[in-house]
Amino acid sequence: MKKLVFFALMFFMFSIAYSKVSVQTNIPERLTYKVPVNMIINISSDSQKYDVALITPIGWDVIWYNVSTSSGFDKKDSLYLGQESTVFRWIFRNVSEKNVYINLSFVPLSTGEFKVYVLWTYPGGFSSKEFKVSLTPVCGNYICEPGESVFICPIDCGLFSKTFLVLILIAATFIVVSGVLYQEYIKYKVRRR
Repeated sequence: MKKLVFFALMFFMFSIAYSKVSVQTNIPERLTYKVPVNMIINISSDSQKYDVALITPIGWDVIWYNVSTSSGFDKKDSLYLGQESTVFRWIFRNVSEKNVYINLSFVPLSTGEFKVYVLWTYPGGFSSKEFKVSLTPVCGNYICEPGESVFICPIDCGLFSKTFLVLILIAATFIVVSGVLYQEYIKYKVRRR
């Protein structure tokens, strides 16, 4: 939490004029391991300058984003706050539209209980919104996720998991190719006599 406050104060120091920015967004409470989460951040502002940051647990990644503004969008940065969080930041300068949307997808890469933050700063202030999310393993998606085992979810981690099926396919291919090569070797020996 101290790092979040520090990050907000860092944004605040770069503020120049006074204005108000409001952000509306939503994240589902239940997420699935390695399944992209779509999110829309709706920014309503009278200001032409503001920054928006998505703060996720370390290792999560924004795989796609689109900003709906024709002017004023400078760049997207990725920062790391120690070993705990990744910050994805969008910097807006000289924005002419009153409403701007950031459509994005991010991928959660671990299971458990987490907090995701949306932080926005504008000249004269900052605000944030916290989302508590939990990632639970999903049985039946053919991925042996943390928290699953052959006893809890045999379809993901047992006999019918993707890894096991690939190993069976490789072994069967090896056996067939070996059999064909052996037959050709026998034919070759018979012709040499």
